[in-house]
Amino acid sequence: KQFRSDFVLPIGKSQSLDASGDDIALGTECLKILHQQVLPFVLRREKSQVIKELPPKIVTDVPCTLSEQQATLYQHLVKQSKTKIAIDTIDKCLNGDSDIDGTLKHCVGNDVLSSILQLRLICTHPILQHLYSTKNVYE
Repeated sequence: KQFRSDFVLPIGKSQSLDASGDDIALGTECLKILHQQVLPFVLRREKSQVIKELPPKIVTDVPCTLSEQQATLYQHLVKQSKTKIAIDTIDKCLNGDSDIDGTLKHCVGNDVLSSILQLRLICTHPILQHLYSTKNVYE
């Protein structure tokens, strides 16, 4: 009950539309006091602090074949002109054949990233690519 009267009510009242200047000042002061009391108990750990405690990262590649439906969708998408252009753009960038400085970040546009994403979605599950393409139609 004391927490409610000391902090919840004054802070809440200071945030209402009809709050007076005194209400806002009191709410701000209560919030500052609450923050000072809670701060010592909030534990914020950065990656650099916990990296020593973490086990080494294990990456396992498990090759698997595409289903018939996945292979058909994948080939259909690869044959589309937008995807062909995207794949050609990536090839040129990686091989240093591009007119720009040859770095991938200058070559990759939204079409390229979208094409790669759709190919990945087909490999994961065909319904995901369908949901992605349906979503983009309505945006």
